[in-house]
Amino acid sequence: MSEAIDIVALPGSRVPEAADALARSLHDDPVFGHIFPRARERERALPSLWSLTLRDTVAFGVVHMALMGDEIVGVAAWFRPGRFPLTTGRRLRCVPSIIPVLANAPRSLPALIRLGMALEHSCPPGPMWYWQVIGLTPRLHGKGIGNRLARAGLELVDQAGLPCHLETFSERNVRWCQGLGFEVTATRTRADGDLPRLWKMVRPGKGAAGDPTDEP
Repeated sequence: MSEAIDIVALPGSRVPEAADALARSLHDDPVFGHIFPRARERERALPSLWSLTLRDTVAFGVVHMALMGDEIVGVAAWFRPGRFPLTTGRRLRCVPSIIPVLANAPRSLPALIRLGMALEHSCPPGPMWYWQVIGLTPRLHGKGIGNRLARAGLELVDQAGLPCHLETFSERNVRWCQGLGFEVTATRTRADGDLPRLWKMVRPGKGAAGDPTDEP
């Protein structure tokens, strides 16, 4: 790479840019292909969906961005213990921001509700961090940037000495997260609720992860 990458905290003022970056990086993710089966609707709806999501995470968690110059090329978001699932008040504050998503993809509401329920039901008991999302500009895959983004959050997790959990709809991501110290604790098949297959993973609250070379 000809230009250095910096991993820094995402300020609220740059949430729209970060949302655009996540929308591009996760355009082909299985769950978003399911929720927004029409590519054009997905392209229009995802930036709004990630914008409302990141605004909440910036307020109640930690969001890092990978910068190449001034361009956001990667994003990773984490909720601190006790901040996920969302409270009723936080859900209500998100309602106005979901309107642009539904305006661009009006048939997506039932699937979005099923996704939200699946993620909440997969939340393990006890205090732990929640790794909400990571996304990286596709042209930069395989260069170690995803590992750096992940480790910036996992350092905070390890400082707290707590476990961390996540969900993924990508089998490739399962292998990558295993390299970071996560273990598969359960799977949820499409037959369980009309969503793509989902893997639930937990990283025990001890020790440092290895050094994976593959990344999403």
